[in-house]
Amino acid sequence: MATKKKKKQKATKAAAPAANVAASANAAASADGDLTPVWSPNHRACTATWIALRMLAQSERPFPSSGTVRMDQLTFFNAAASGDMRRLQAGTLAKQLDNFFRQIDGAVFEAGKDAVAALSEMREALLNADNTMAWLATVVDAAYRFWDEG
Repeated sequence: MATKKKKKQKATKAAAPAANVAASANAAASADGDLTPVWSPNHRACTATWIALRMLAQSERPFPSSGTVRMDQLTFFNAAASGDMRRLQAGTLAKQLDNFFRQIDGAVFEAGKDAVAALSEMREALLNADNTMAWLATVVDAAYRFWDEG
């Protein structure tokens, strides 16, 4: 039974991030260290990511339906742009998100994270067209400690 469960988990990860939006209030690291996407109004990384993207005019969707918004549905993502241009735009958006999280939300970096790592991880998440806002929030949660996280 454990083998079937493990295979199902691996299959779910293969279908992630678009289909794997958990209802849990906390992002969870699986046994092999992979992150599991979360989308909950009780999770600060989710609400901070959603608010920042709304304030930056990247999405107008309401919170409950935003977890499944893909990166290629955000306004910065231009499929006709060159890879270099999209990388530059994703880097700019990552920096804006970092400013929002640290300067407005008062977030600090998680232990072992710094600006270089956080910006790089967010940029890479933004560049993958199939990643969801829930996945981006999970990447954010792994990099930043928000004021209510203890």
